Amino acid sequence: MTQALTPSPKMAITRAARVVAYLTPEEVYRIANAANQGRNGERDYLLIRVLFETGLRVSEALSL
Repeated sequence: MTQALTPSPKMAITRAARVVAYLTPEEVYRIANAANQGRNGERDYLLIRVLFETGLRVSEALSL
């Protein structure tokens, strides 16, 4: 008689650790300077600086 294997409800499920990728200060500088172009460049530059320096998510910054 063959039984299907079912996971025990008490067994912990292990998940692979997520690798968090960070931007270097040079990358942040280049992104902010690239945004500082065009009609709304200063606004975009400041928004990107706020996001990176405070750790806000885009949705959080837009709700301010």
